[in-house]
Amino acid sequence: MGNPEENRNRTGKGTGEIPDLKLTARTDRFIGKYGRMREIYLREHEPVFYSRLVLDEKIYPYLIETEQKVQERMDHILPELMEEAGIQEGGKYSNSTDWIERMEKLRRAAEKQAVRELVYC
Repeated sequence: MGNPEENRNRTGKGTGEIPDLKLTARTDRFIGKYGRMREIYLREHEPVFYSRLVLDEKIYPYLIETEQKVQERMDHILPELMEEAGIQEGGKYSNSTDWIERMEKLRRAAEKQAVRELVYC
């Protein structure tokens, strides 16, 4: 019968032919901002690992897991930063704008730390 490779669609001519690969493992789950950031990082800095994930059809689950881990890590870091800064959730503050600004600053710090630990590593 022949080699199963012969039945695949190919791109190119002669010795430069490569198989046309298509991902079959799709998901309805949202990859998210941090999953996309990780994907870009892997493509640019870890191309062999990225290619392996794509070829093994594990890229989507990996990126979804990365998104979840970053969110969980931020949820863990934020209360620690709030405690260090002496800020209480829903506490009584004379100036709510000041509280909002301080919380946003802490959220950005938590995001920066989580991204550094889990996306750009």
